[in-house]
Amino acid sequence: CFTNGHIFDLENLSKSDHFTSGFTIEYDPIENLVNRLAIGWDYSSMSDNTLRPFGYMRQPAGSFYKGDTRRTKLSLDYAGSLNSHFGESVSSSFSWGAQLFRDQHHWTEVDAENFAGPGQATLETGAAITYVADRPTAATNAGFLVQELLGLSDRLFVTAGLRVDGNSAFGSNFGLQPYPKLSVSWVLSDYGFFPKSDFFNTFKLRGAIGQAGKAPGAFDKLRTWNPVSADNSQAGFSPSNVGNPDVGPERTTETEVGFDAAFLNSRLGLEFTAYRAKTVDALVPVNLPASQGWLADRIQNVGDLQNEGLEGTVTLTVLSTRDLDWRIHAGGSPLRSKVLN
Repeated sequence: CFTNGHIFDLENLSKSDHFTSGFTIEYDPIENLVNRLAIGWDYSSMSDNTLRPFGYMRQPAGSFYKGDTRRTKLSLDYAGSLNSHFGESVSSSFSWGAQLFRDQHHWTEVDAENFAGPGQATLETGAAITYVADRPTAATNAGFLVQELLGLSDRLFVTAGLRVDGNSAFGSNFGLQPYPKLSVSWVLSDYGFFPKSDFFNTFKLRGAIGQAGKAPGAFDKLRTWNPVSADNSQAGFSPSNVGNPDVGPERTTETEVGFDAAFLNSRLGLEFTAYRAKTVDALVPVNLPASQGWLADRIQNVGDLQNEGLEGTVTLTVLSTRDLDWRIHAGGSPLRSKVLN
C-alpha cells in the first residue's frame, strides 16, 4: 500500500455558505415619539471533508471524515422612545423595548475507514463507520428593557435602565433575571471656567455601573443519555450529561470610570477607561465522584471571578477633506484576572 503515490497525501476541503437578511420598520405617530421594529435572519452552513486516501502512511487503509453544520439565528427587536423637554435646561428621553433571539444549530459528523482499494472515497466505500454524531440544539432568549436619559443644560447626562431576560437554558428554579444599569457623563469643557484653547478643546468625564448575564448551555440543565449497541446488536443507553435543574446564569457587575478629551482643534482624540468587573455564580464544570455512575462533568454556578484593567485609545486625524478621511488609531489594554472562589 505504500507504493501507490499517496504515502504523504492528505486532502482537506471546506465549503461554507452564509446568508443574512433583515428589514426595519419605523413608525412616528406624533412628534418626539419613535417606534422601530427590526427583524433579522442569519443562515450559515459549512461542510468540512478530510480524506486520507488508500495508501496513506499513518493509515494505510484510508479514512474519510465528513462534517456538516447548519446554523440559523432569528432576531426580533422592538424599541420605542419619547423625547421631552422641561423648560430650557432639562431634557428627557424615555425608551422601552423588547428583544427575542432564537438560535438553532444542527451538527452532524461521520467517519468511514478501511477502503478496499484506491479510488474516489465516499462514506459508502469505507468498510467501517467508526464515528457518527448528530447533535441538534436550540436556545431562545427573550427580554424587555426600560431606560430613562435625563440631560441638564446639554452638559450633565444621567442614564438609568433595567433589562429583564429569560432563557430556555435556565433551570426550573430560575425565572426572569433583572439587570440594572446607571451611568453619568459630564461635559466639563462647556463651562466657562474650563481653560479651552486651540490646543485643549473638549473634556468629558464619565462613569457607569451595570450588570449583565451569561446563560448556560442549551443542555446543561437536562439529564441526557447516549445510545449504545450491546451484545447481539441489542440497543441500550449509557449515561451522558448529568444535568443540573438548578443551573442559572452567571452574573457580572462592572464599574468603570474614564474621560474623553480632544486636542489640536479636535484632530487628536484621547479616550481612557478604568474598569473592574466581578462575576458571581460563574458556570464551572464540576467533576462528580465516579461512584455515582457518571463520568461527565456537571455545570454548576460555583465560581467567583474578577477582572480589572485599563483601556486607552489615541486617534489622530492626519487628513480630513470632502473626499478623503485619514485617521490613525492606537490603543492598549492591560488586564488582570483573578479567581476569587
